[in-house]
Amino acid sequence: MNAGWADYVFVQNSDALAAWAAAAEGARSLYVLGEGFDPRALVGLRRVLDSGAASELTVLSLALAASGSGSTSARARRARANVSALEQLTRSHGVELVRVPFPDVHERRALGRAHLRTMLAHDAFARCEHIMLDISALPTGVYFGLIGGLLTLADRAELGRELQVLVAENVDLDNLIRGQGSETPAPIIGFRYDAELAVAPERPILVWAPVLGPGSDAQLEALYNSLVPDEICPVLPFPARNPRRSDELLLSLRHIVVDHFEVEPSNYIYADERNPFDLYRTLSRLNERYGRALSPLGETLVIVSIHSSKTLSLGALLAAHQHRLPVMNAEPEHYEFDEDAITDELLARSELFCAWLAGTPTAE
Repeated sequence: MNAGWADYVFVQNSDALAAWAAAAEGARSLYVLGEGFDPRALVGLRRVLDSGAASELTVLSLALAASGSGSTSARARRARANVSALEQLTRSHGVELVRVPFPDVHERRALGRAHLRTMLAHDAFARCEHIMLDISALPTGVYFGLIGGLLTLADRAELGRELQVLVAENVDLDNLIRGQGSETPAPIIGFRYDAELAVAPERPILVWAPVLGPGSDAQLEALYNSLVPDEICPVLPFPARNPRRSDELLLSLRHIVVDHFEVEPSNYIYADERNPFDLYRTLSRLNERYGRALSPLGETLVIVSIHSSKTLSLGALLAAHQHRLPVMNAEPEHYEFDEDAITDELLARSELFCAWLAGTPTAE
């Protein structure tokens, strides 16, 4: 598969079940997920197990915090509850669970590639013929590192497995999880591509394409000050489940995107909120258009940053991987959410999406 993903398989809910079953038929499956705080962490696994879509399944869970950290925050409590529920879920279905501990890394930014190395060396990976990577509870830097590394192997014809990426999306729940502050911006490991990002006379013309999301003011400000871009092309979700989502998002970020960054109306770009391949194509065209239009002035470099849903983030990842576009990251310093507002009813409204990124998709 791949070939620029001119043809692709991207399905949701009941169609996702058919895609899982097609990839898992006669194969050993490996389900990879993160031990994060996101309430959607187990939505995908529950539906896979309940559907029986994968008959020979091993679950590999990746620790996202060092053991014994002892945090009493709502985020830490929710993560521990998710791990407890994961253990109970796999035990009740008679499925093997392999928990991968937090690796010895000097900084959290290296977590994605450290987990990738551990996963590739694990016997569960060696045995599998089908990978289901659930990014619902994984931070941006981690799932970019995992997917980017697996796609690189696929490009070299060294993966030899079906690769499906799953994500549980719920916009209402996203609005309840608020990032606060911003870490120091830096390229995601594996997505720098030796690009010259520092402000210098000889650097390329920088075109920054931030994928906008709610509550991202601090991260956008930090990235702007770090990059000092020559051009800004914000990405807004349209079409979207809520037809007014782009308007509401831009209104909430007006003080920074419109008043501070002074983005021209013609510079906004739009991508389908529910289809990552739409953003993949959009960023591919943006890269080609700016490269051609500004070639008389020198080299042009499109830089991406992620502040939105994981479905849109996946589209940015695919474009960055194919065209070697640097991806900058500025994770919030911490998250806040109202535990009481996160109900079973709200969680049940989550939609499950599946992108078949490598291998040989089959039609039903």
